[in-house]
Amino acid sequence: MRYLTVFIALADRDEMVYLASVRLGSRTSVRTVMPGQRIPMDSTSLGRAWLSTLSVEQRASLFELFRLRHPRHWDAIKEEIDSAIAGVHTLGYCAASWLPNVVALATPVVLGGDGGYALNVSVTTDEPIEGAVARLRGPLLVLAERIRAAPDFIPHKGRH
Repeated sequence: MRYLTVFIALADRDEMVYLASVRLGSRTSVRTVMPGQRIPMDSTSLGRAWLSTLSVEQRASLFELFRLRHPRHWDAIKEEIDSAIAGVHTLGYCAASWLPNVVALATPVVLGGDGGYALNVSVTTDEPIEGAVARLRGPLLVLAERIRAAPDFIPHKGRH
């Protein structure tokens, strides 16, 4: 794996908002991501990782929004979200492939009492998701721990 993108995002209502991204490698990505860009919470690893930080009660209102947005597919989406949350609670991360050939792993990063962020790594690949997960999970979890250990790392403080 020579090409990797790292993102950090913050929740805003029922979406995740990219705060920053770093692309490692020179391969052209299938998409361009800019700070401030919004992505769905219910179908992405970033969103699902962040949802794992909420209590069942806190998630209920968001789940109702998702159900209304996807009435025909809600049962399957909820099952995927529940599985991702369980993955975060047991393994420290969740994975999703919501764009063709893009595999993303995410983990929540809670800093003090400032709410939570989600950090992910993604790669464009033709390999099965399991292979990408095996390579990405270690670097993702190490990076998340380094961010948590940096006492002054709060990306959006003072930028309102």
